[in-house]
Amino acid sequence: MVTLAYQIDERWQADLMDLSRFEKYNNKFKYILVCIDILSRYAFGEPLKEKTGENIIKAFKKIFKSRKPKILTTDQGREFNNKKVKNFLKEKDIKYMTTTTDDTKCAVIERFIRTLKEKIWKYLNYKNSYRYIDNVQNFISAYNKSIHRILKMKPSDVTQENEKEAFHNLYAHIRPNVSEKTKFFEDSLVRIAKKKEKYEKGADPNFTEEIFKIYKVNRGNTRPYYKIKDQLGEEITSVFYPEELQQTSYDSTQRGRVEKIIKKRRVGKNLKAFVKWKGYSDKFNSWIPYENITNGR
Repeated sequence: MVTLAYQIDERWQADLMDLSRFEKYNNKFKYILVCIDILSRYAFGEPLKEKTGENIIKAFKKIFKSRKPKILTTDQGREFNNKKVKNFLKEKDIKYMTTTTDDTKCAVIERFIRTLKEKIWKYLNYKNSYRYIDNVQNFISAYNKSIHRILKMKPSDVTQENEKEAFHNLYAHIRPNVSEKTKFFEDSLVRIAKKKEKYEKGADPNFTEEIFKIYKVNRGNTRPYYKIKDQLGEEITSVFYPEELQQTSYDSTQRGRVEKIIKKRRVGKNLKAFVKWKGYSDKFNSWIPYENITNGR
């Protein structure tokens, strides 16, 4: 799956880089909050001692002094996906989104974390030391001022004036297979391929239990790709290719299998259960008649 951005600061991804094993050598700093702009690949970072909502907000405030995104995507980690952080982002007029499941990752920021770790490891090895904290901004600045292999530009050199060139360089690889026909259509119901773990066998990908709806089909001069929404109407930031989707059907009276019963209550003579659905995030938790829960769930 590919996350498309057409403009600078249209979409960012964020994550925490865990360096907790070196905390005693780095003034008790355990993490680096890292962000990256999808189009320019320009990166930001701020060290953290703890991954609480308050600390995340403080780090975001420092980063947003220079630039901020229209849309920010993270994984489903509770250090981001909590009321305090979401309210802060809302106040900043930033639309917050998470990956669809725990199995999917923010690929662009994950790749940057690997790059940043490589820079830090080389430095620590050269210095024969475990202290990196004094040079965090230097590492990130060096990345931003280096030619990006796919972008063919320095992230620091991407501007509104040349962002179309940056877009072409980033996404040229998804272009011509003009002859490829559209496999899915608007309003098609689909499941999406999960990230395959190293220990999983078999060539075919596993697909999510959660069901999505296609709301946009790109049939232009590029290879066909699709944009989807979840069942609550929230747009998913990535775009998907045919091999990453599986056609399915959906009975509106059933979401799927119940993973667990969270609590129960009685409404008149009827017993109801508040349940978590297998393969769905907590935002889909809902009340259902207890009698609808089968033994096999």
